[in-house]
Amino acid sequence: MSEFKKEKIKRIIYSVVILFLFLTGSKEVFSGDLKIAKLKPVFNIFPSEDVEKGFFVYPIDFKTNIEGEIFLIDRKKKRVLKYDKRGKFVKYIGRIGQGPGEYVSPSKLYVGNKKLYVYDQKTRRIHIYKEMGSYLRSMNIQHYPDFYSDFYVNEKDEVYEIWEKYSLRSREKVFGKLSNGKIENIKVLNREIIKPAAVMGGVIHGYSLRLFFRHGCGGGYVSNNMNREIFFYDYKTGSMRKVLTLKYKKEKISSEDRYYIRKYYGKKEAKKLKKYKPFYENLFSDRKNNIYLLRPLVERISLFKQKKTVDVYDKNGNFIYRVIFPEDAYPLFFENGYVYMQREGKDGEFFIDKSKIVI
Repeated sequence: MSEFKKEKIKRIIYSVVILFLFLTGSKEVFSGDLKIAKLKPVFNIFPSEDVEKGFFVYPIDFKTNIEGEIFLIDRKKKRVLKYDKRGKFVKYIGRIGQGPGEYVSPSKLYVGNKKLYVYDQKTRRIHIYKEMGSYLRSMNIQHYPDFYSDFYVNEKDEVYEIWEKYSLRSREKVFGKLSNGKIENIKVLNREIIKPAAVMGGVIHGYSLRLFFRHGCGGGYVSNNMNREIFFYDYKTGSMRKVLTLKYKKEKISSEDRYYIRKYYGKKEAKKLKKYKPFYENLFSDRKNNIYLLRPLVERISLFKQKKTVDVYDKNGNFIYRVIFPEDAYPLFFENGYVYMQREGKDGEFFIDKSKIVI
């Protein structure tokens, strides 16, 4: 056999091997069939009559109770709204002020124990109301975290806080129990398992490295979006266990996206970019401890209107199904087999869409 034919055969074999590695490496592997769930619209929630069009553009905290009643924060008007399980506006809860049951800057909600808990970031108080809206009492927080993140209340009415603690080189998720206004049993959630994950300063964009802590039942999920591993932190024992190792392939950040970051966020932000995209853009959980991962956008991060994909896992890390959302939708909250999405109407107004997830 001539040297030419030998070289040709080698090239063919090499090409086949490369193609095989590409195909097997790019395939996403799940523990089960890839089921695609469908969305069945239930109702839409629009701003109440005295709120001008478009306030849902602003970041809002959004919760539901077991009966399906809806509570959300209008951050532009700085007030808490309640809707019934059919999406009809019911009432405002509390009001602006510094008296009993009044708030200055409501930023976080928690619904549980037939009560509504509202955290006022400005006055460092947690106001407690009945779900019907009547005021019960307030709790003072005698410390000022660097950045307040979230809180959880158990069946004994004990409050647990999660916030981000900054240092000169990094920021960390910190967890502690609130007792007599003070934080006890403080634990840095990402120091032991997840390395300090984000440098202080800079801006947040679609490829930023982000830390997550999301409440479930009896604990919360801890992770960062550049890490394949997701952990569950148990509130009672303080233990942390790994529940999921993602099998997604690594995807490089394109030169087009690097150009976009440099153009709109500056050269410094472009230099901070990692080689690969985050494995997910956002993480959600529900009362059943299911995990919902919003995958990174396929196209340039400058394009808002593109289909978004959420992969759903059970509390043991087993893949259940995938949901593909409409181009104008962004998921806000998952509960009881439903998803609540922010959507944009024909006239540019933003509203909330409740849809049932049908498998």
